Amino acid sequence: EMNNNDINFHLPDLLRLPEGIIKYVRNEKEYFLLQDISICADRIQVLMKIYVQDDRRMDATERIWKSMRENKDPFVISPLLVVIGEENQDYHLRRERLRLLLNENFEELKKMRESLHHFVEANKSMAIEVQLEGCDQLAKEKTQLSEAEDFICQQIQSLFQSKAQTTN
Repeated sequence: EMNNNDINFHLPDLLRLPEGIIKYVRNEKEYFLLQDISICADRIQVLMKIYVQDDRRMDATERIWKSMRENKDPFVISPLLVVIGEENQDYHLRRERLRLLLNENFEELKKMRESLHHFVEANKSMAIEVQLEGCDQLAKEKTQLSEAEDFICQQIQSLFQSKAQTTN
């Protein structure tokens, strides 16, 4: 299960091109892909925060239940038993929905990573070609862009490795 440390980083920042590099993107599909990656990262970040907050809420509910059992007063236990039972059921339904949404977003991010990798390779090739033609500035820009996009691909891969470790 996730804990508070899992939400201390800001995922969208890890999966976004630096301001100075984004201006080198000239391909519309590439630009919109990078925007979609950021949007997906935002969604995953929000879902992960909800996941952790929900765990905290369930922990509090379990502490209440434990103190109620120790109380053993039926006038205290009976009314709260219904509330805690409903909260427990709602928790499991929310948890299943959150897992589904997270998995959907991770799958989307995985596909986008594959698409971005194609742009990484294309930008590397273009940098070499334009360098050979003497276009040093464009070659430098394409190299920086491919390196920044490759970093994003690596960050996404690391995210998948972390996800695999937490679910196993």
